[in-house]
Amino acid sequence: IINGGKSLTSLVSREVVGAAAFSAAAGIFLMGRAILMGQFMEVLNSRSRSADWHAIVWKYPVLTLMIVGCTQGAEYLRSTVEIKWRHSATQRIHDLYFSQMGYYRLQSHGKELEVVDPDARICEDVQTLVTTQAQWMFSLVGA
Repeated sequence: IINGGKSLTSLVSREVVGAAAFSAAAGIFLMGRAILMGQFMEVLNSRSRSADWHAIVWKYPVLTLMIVGCTQGAEYLRSTVEIKWRHSATQRIHDLYFSQMGYYRLQSHGKELEVVDPDARICEDVQTLVTTQAQWMFSLVGA
């Protein structure tokens, strides 16, 4: 689908790269948190000084906030792509529907081609399609 001379892939390339970067960063922070949990267990088992314990404990919420920020950043970019795709696809389908009196032909062919509330149907179907595709694409990027 083309939107004003731009393909959909050019509309989302920055978002995909950004989501990949957020996903990679979240993975690194998750590994750091796992290492930190191992250190925490070592400190608990060794009954070490409280200074060691305090040095580890404050890092956990910081890493958790970084992970949340990265995952929410990737989700925001997925939503941005979804909105761009939805706008482009809805506009293109509406243009096709209203070109060459397509709306009239649907109504004049009787019951076999009858579409109840085609505007709402276009919007709902496009939303379902775009949401599924964006989730699928970003799950591949985040993997």
